[in-house]
Amino acid sequence: MKELLVLGDSHALTFEHSQRFKKKFCKYSWDSLIVVGATISGLQNPNSKTQAMPLFIDKLGDKKRDTILILLGEVDLGFIVWFRAQKYNEDVNVIFDDVVLKYQEFINYVKRYCDNLIVISAPLPTIPDDRKEGEVAQLRASIKATQEERTHLTVKFNLLMQKWVIKSGYSYLNLDEACLGDNGLVINDLLNSEKADHHYDKKKYTDLLLTELENYLDH
Repeated sequence: MKELLVLGDSHALTFEHSQRFKKKFCKYSWDSLIVVGATISGLQNPNSKTQAMPLFIDKLGDKKRDTILILLGEVDLGFIVWFRAQKYNEDVNVIFDDVVLKYQEFINYVKRYCDNLIVISAPLPTIPDDRKEGEVAQLRASIKATQEERTHLTVKFNLLMQKWVIKSGYSYLNLDEACLGDNGLVINDLLNSEKADHHYDKKKYTDLLLTELENYLDH
């Protein structure tokens, strides 16, 4: 049986919450390390609250994997880039480029442990401009960027990463085409029924991932 590892933030919890991945892709032994709150921006910060990088490093070294899935970036594009720009009066594009570079460096690091990498696009912003319910929405209410602006930056990031990942010889699963509505925002079908939850609807996200991963995993 092939060894598969998922590395990600809380948006990757869908891989742990559903047994459907193990059933459909039964040729793999599934394992995961999900670090809630993990950000690309904080990976190289030794003082980061989540300590995601040391945790990822330890997990990568515990055994050889045939495939590794990586899912990070929502917090960076939906909040951190904008927060830093406002707080420190920095250029959004400069911060954006830094996030891109750090993600590329992380992916190249993971490549040392596995030849078959599948990077999954960062989820689109789901918090409307007027949303106040939930801890995450309240925290992100401090930024002035609209949902449209945050979505535009996330799509830009995913496209840029897709080009780089493919050019580097890895696989990239870009879900934006299936997630974007005609209004340029995430489709209502993916929104969580719990307004305070900024993650995609678990079942709908799982359905989408199961379908799209058919092109990348044996089944």
